[in-house]
Amino acid sequence: MCKTDSCFRNKFYTPVILLLLLCVSIPMMHSCADKAEIPSFLRIDSIAVDSTSYDSTGSVSSKIKFAWVYVDENLQGVYQLPFRVPIIKDGTANLKIYAGVQENGLSDLALRYPFYQRDEMIVTFTPGDTLTVLPHVRYKKGLKIPYLEDFNVNFAQTIYKDQGGGHFDYLMDQAKAFEGNGCGYFYLGQNEPALICTTKVVYTPKNMSAYMIEFNYRNNCDFLVGLRTSQTGETILGVRARPDWNKFYMNITPAVDALPGTDLQIFFIVPQDTLVPIQEVFIDNLKLIY
Repeated sequence: MCKTDSCFRNKFYTPVILLLLLCVSIPMMHSCADKAEIPSFLRIDSIAVDSTSYDSTGSVSSKIKFAWVYVDENLQGVYQLPFRVPIIKDGTANLKIYAGVQENGLSDLALRYPFYQRDEMIVTFTPGDTLTVLPHVRYKKGLKIPYLEDFNVNFAQTIYKDQGGGHFDYLMDQAKAFEGNGCGYFYLGQNEPALICTTKVVYTPKNMSAYMIEFNYRNNCDFLVGLRTSQTGETILGVRARPDWNKFYMNITPAVDALPGTDLQIFFIVPQDTLVPIQEVFIDNLKLIY
């Protein structure tokens, strides 16, 4: 056993030194951890749809509500626009944005739209800072649009009244159209039977990856949209009244695959509503895509 003063001092100082080192190292460890956990932020307010060729894709009007966000191939999440979210990243990264819409007009059904190309860019994230980007998407190359009606001319109509009351017109009035020269106009007077209108026949192959119908609309009453072939038909869904122009993305993939035949028509039904004396539905930029 050591009985010298130096031995006693060594025994005393060693734990003290270790304690001091520990006190110094703990703040340093916290500092490093805090720095590593400080996120960068990504902000996206909207997603733009760029024009390609109007003759091939028609209007680029859109209602993009969601974004799928990938950083260096890793999915960060699906977010509703506009948003600001934390991203654990410091430095350069590959950012990919996929545009999403409300499937069949339902707010709780987010659909990564199959016909929009993603936007991809190289960005730099800085912890504590907010990176704001405006993604741009466009229709994919190679898609098919066998039916496209923008209602800008009324001498080659592709929608006709099929049966029932009221009437359907190509309304050539820029003030009432969503865009362009005109729009489609469904009218049903009081106590008239339901109005049914049908598009021309378009031949559509089976078993493609997806089929969608797009259109702009405003209406003071509910209406129905469906599909039919020469063999059978099916009402797909109802569209609620909207006083202002809105955009609709309708997923018809299950119906196209289930209906026998490829001679496809879109039909619209304005059912009688006794609470609305004069029922009106305006549509624009109607297209079927696969």
